[in-house]
Amino acid sequence: MNSKDNQILLIESMLFPPVVVMSHISHYQTIVLEARENYQKKSYRNRFELGSVQGPISLSVPLVKGKHQQQVITETKICYSENWTRSHLRTIQSLYSNSAYYIHYIDEIKFILNRMTESLFDLNYKTLEYLISVCNIRARLEESIEYQKKPEGIVDLRNEFKPFQRIDLPEYYQLWQPQHSFLSNLSILDVLFHMGPDTPHYLEEVYQCLIKK
Repeated sequence: MNSKDNQILLIESMLFPPVVVMSHISHYQTIVLEARENYQKKSYRNRFELGSVQGPISLSVPLVKGKHQQQVITETKICYSENWTRSHLRTIQSLYSNSAYYIHYIDEIKFILNRMTESLFDLNYKTLEYLISVCNIRARLEESIEYQKKPEGIVDLRNEFKPFQRIDLPEYYQLWQPQHSFLSNLSILDVLFHMGPDTPHYLEEVYQCLIKK
């Protein structure tokens, strides 16, 4: 990979982020997760997208009932009244168990989800910490101390990417091809399960594609 930028990247916390976000993360030495914002619905904060022959599938983490839109993200609690972790893991298995590298990552993913982390922010922090490691990204992960609407001296990509936002990216083999066309910008899990140790090279390819646009 090319040498990283020396700047700081600020993003909202996300659950198994999409490819474009991980490609940006791979180019910064310090990643700051916004910990002082209010939770926002219909975002990657509590959902991630996988692929299937039917197209993109969105999996979301249920939250304890309340006015999440007005809650600080670190106070937003995950609901475990139903066994959504088992359901999510079964869906992941049904979609990716035949992929080349599923077996290499699924045990750690199961471990993270089955820990029954109370806070959504903490779960997102743990998943990103794991992803940075397996994608061989040498970045320091931190959380913000205060909320700044227009922070200076850092790159602010908060709320730049929305679920079901298809972006034209380089293609790689996906299990459902040729029955279905290539699905771009899914969760980084899709790339890991299909490409394994080549994932860092793909993230670099994506980053170079994005900066040329």
